[in-house]
Amino acid sequence: MELVKDKSILAIVVVCYNRPDSTLRLLKSLESANYPNGKQIPLVISVDCSGNQEMYRVAREFEWTHGPKYPIIREERLGLKRHIYECGDISAYFKGVIILEDDLFVAPDFYLYSSSATDAYYDEEKVAGIALYADTMYGYTGLPLYYWYDGTDGFMMQSTITSGECFTDKMWVRFREWYNQNEDVDPEPVPMPRAIKNYRRAWSKYFNIYLVEKDLYFVHPHFSTTTNCGEAGEHGFGNNMIHSRMILGHKEYTFASFAESVKYDIYGNRMGLGIYLGIKDTDLCVDFYGDKNNEHGCRYWLSPYSLPYKVVSSFALTMEPMEANIVYGLEGSDLFLYDTSMKASRKTLLKLSQHQLSYHFRNVHWKLVGRYYHMLLKDMLGIKLKRLIKR
Repeated sequence: MELVKDKSILAIVVVCYNRPDSTLRLLKSLESANYPNGKQIPLVISVDCSGNQEMYRVAREFEWTHGPKYPIIREERLGLKRHIYECGDISAYFKGVIILEDDLFVAPDFYLYSSSATDAYYDEEKVAGIALYADTMYGYTGLPLYYWYDGTDGFMMQSTITSGECFTDKMWVRFREWYNQNEDVDPEPVPMPRAIKNYRRAWSKYFNIYLVEKDLYFVHPHFSTTTNCGEAGEHGFGNNMIHSRMILGHKEYTFASFAESVKYDIYGNRMGLGIYLGIKDTDLCVDFYGDKNNEHGCRYWLSPYSLPYKVVSSFALTMEPMEANIVYGLEGSDLFLYDTSMKASRKTLLKLSQHQLSYHFRNVHWKLVGRYYHMLLKDMLGIKLKRLIKR
């Protein structure tokens, strides 16, 4: 069945490979979700070539009652990166696409959120995509993420999300034009977390490079309309720590203009804090999570860590998000503003104090954490031992 072009509507694209049970769970959540009255919502089920006949059967036979259904069984193995890119290309037929991998589950109003955000930013060239998943953990350093809540339903961040994303036709064609000319781009000079540079096959690696190089942003939600069920997949083991709290009721979604939106860099740091410190933003490196390393050589460096420079101001960690302590000028000894032009007899120490850690993990029962890591270490050692025995 060939795709029928309809530039007035967002299509849903399910990306799957060889997990029929996971795919069926996602499809059932899509079927029970809410959609605009009178609208025919296209559902594309794109299955990478795996030879899994049960997977193919689910794609062909699932009953979709909200509009046309297009099962696409790929004849050759694409791999996740290429598969995602080809699913993004489907946006050429529609106003845009909502891309969902098979280990996700959607909230009832995921489509309303996506269409509301699309309408808000359809003509905004600085917006390159829309996330449906609210990331609450900075995975590169293991610290919780905090965002400034201004009463709207989204903010801007120079980082993509891979647990549900929406691209308009305009957003996707701009990315594709860049990617076709930069497929072999060297990630090393790009200021972004080392972990992203080390990705081998992840499609998001290149999208993140695109965001940083072109100074573009993803819309991120304060609350998720997808969650990740964490099954083992092409790029990792099973993990139930990546679920996210979803909006399970109904609401009207509102978004600020791009100019008025709160913005964060790819490291999760609030942008535009210089005005509260009497410093030009071009002279300030904000490094709340400790992996930015002042790569631009800014004179002033705001960090919770011990660095070998003179401290010109220090702030508390008593409010969320972390930048609220800067905005409201709460003095303390948890966040330090360094002047890197003035050396000090202090060692570099990238460890947080007990007081700083308690800010991030105040709701964690430490005995349970210790027990968890004991069990995790035992399991990891068991896996390694089995591998050694097989050799």
